[in-house]
Amino acid sequence: MEAAVGLVAEATDAGTSGDTRPGEVHRIEVDRIEVDLAEVDAAMARLDDGSYGRCAVCGTVLDDDMLQASPTARSCPDHR
Repeated sequence: MEAAVGLVAEATDAGTSGDTRPGEVHRIEVDRIEVDLAEVDAAMARLDDGSYGRCAVCGTVLDDDMLQASPTARSCPDHR
């Protein structure tokens, strides 16, 4: 949640200068956060069905370092 708040704060700061209006930047950030939340929901569904940590294309087990860096990863490096 703190990361989401930070993103919105950064968007607000970014919107105070340049050609983009603050409301536009806020909407872009909200859209990005909604996508991130959808990815988290999908990862949790994979946890529930036992497919989390496996490539959705070939079934290869994803590397722990990769999952730590990107917990919502769905595919191995060969299938990105």
